[in-house]
Amino acid sequence: MPRQSDQERLQKAVRLIIEQPGHLASEYARQMGCHRQTFSRMLVQLEDRGFLLSEDEHGRLWMIKIIDKKNK
Repeated sequence: MPRQSDQERLQKAVRLIIEQPGHLASEYARQMGCHRQTFSRMLVQLEDRGFLLSEDEHGRLWMIKIIDKKNK
């Protein structure tokens, strides 16, 4: 099976967080088949691309909104 592109992996991460909010990064990483550290780096990439995430005191993640960085 061919390796997913970075863009495809980021899109999958966004879908997971939107469709299944409130999980720990380790759970999302497990569902994606990658290490937690890899998923954490993907979160930084998403924020760099305008995705605003929220993490509660237990480490659970929610997608807040998508910021259009092109119009800033």
